[in-house]
Amino acid sequence: MSNLSGRTIISTKPLSDEDYMKDYFISRSANYLWMPLIEILPSRESENIKYIFQNLENFDWVLFTSKNGVEYFFRYFHSLQHNNKFPEKIKLAAIGDRTALELQKFGFTPDFISNGTTSKEFLRNIIIKYDLNGKKILLALGELAKNTLEAGLQGIAEVTRINVYRTVPIENYSKEIIHKIKSDNYDIIIFTSPSGFEHFLDIAKIEGIGREIKFACIGTTTCESALNQGYKPLLVSSKPDGLIFAQEIEELLLKN
Repeated sequence: MSNLSGRTIISTKPLSDEDYMKDYFISRSANYLWMPLIEILPSRESENIKYIFQNLENFDWVLFTSKNGVEYFFRYFHSLQHNNKFPEKIKLAAIGDRTALELQKFGFTPDFISNGTTSKEFLRNIIIKYDLNGKKILLALGELAKNTLEAGLQGIAEVTRINVYRTVPIENYSKEIIHKIKSDNYDIIIFTSPSGFEHFLDIAKIEGIGREIKFACIGTTTCESALNQGYKPLLVSSKPDGLIFAQEIEELLLKN
């Protein structure tokens, strides 16, 4: 087992996420600091959301692109669906294993799992495998999700989007951890979402943190957000898997 003693790893994972990397880094004797920058909350309930959940039998498919989408979809389902019986005819699709595993927690096995990690890959893979022409498809997304799936399915299927969760910046961040970053008293910062990275940049402006930050991204969308802002990560996860990402960070730190 490697030894990361003396190495400081700062995670910015959201408050509502399980911290699946914490035990791994602590077992390697790393100094693991958690500074959540965003919080995931349910979207604001509306008459449209109520209507959709009370008429789920109208849909042929529900598409999930994230673990959070699954969790908050079923929160709404259990609170708004009067008989709590999920229509048997509906097929479920998920991006990646983490999203599929979250569905299994709620007792559902997805009919389709995309082996890609982006909405574009998801769209391409599901269209290749299934005839979606004229199908009624429900997208369970977050408020900040792009319209890639809606645009890609336009003219093929009848698509309805509902935002089941929202991302809220956390203003009460740790000044002690920020001081470590300002004084370069850390080894790497972990970012897991574009919104988390963007909120960090807002904090950096307020706190006078320079552009030379050492960070790693899980997921291509987070990386793209950083690159668009002129920042280059030291590492981008090869897969959207917390354990693999932690191992890749460990390998990076031990090389340097």
